[in-house]
Amino acid sequence: MWGAQHTDDEAVVRSAILAAVEESGATLLKLELSTFGEHAGVTAFAILAESHICINTWYEEQMIAIDVFFCAGLDPYLCLPALERAFAPSRVQVSEHKRLLASPMTHDKTML
Repeated sequence: MWGAQHTDDEAVVRSAILAAVEESGATLLKLELSTFGEHAGVTAFAILAESHICINTWYEEQMIAIDVFFCAGLDPYLCLPALERAFAPSRVQVSEHKRLLASPMTHDKTML
């Protein structure tokens, strides 16, 4: 996300990640946040029963990098509306990376 708002606001980052978890149907196990001083970035990491969501913000660049990794059939795209509402970016770029493609579980449909 570019041109993002609230990139130094821990409370907004916290509420954004919690909303993304809720709207995606994921199960939150633990949430950790770290700030790096006044007008600096925030890092948030949500450990989920279905994997994780990680948010890293850069205040000086008005940029946010978000990693959403789900298993259990959840749709990571369901996180986007909550994150866009929270940060009101001027531009969003999504890059999808297929993971676990070599895993026997992803090839054996009886295990899904």
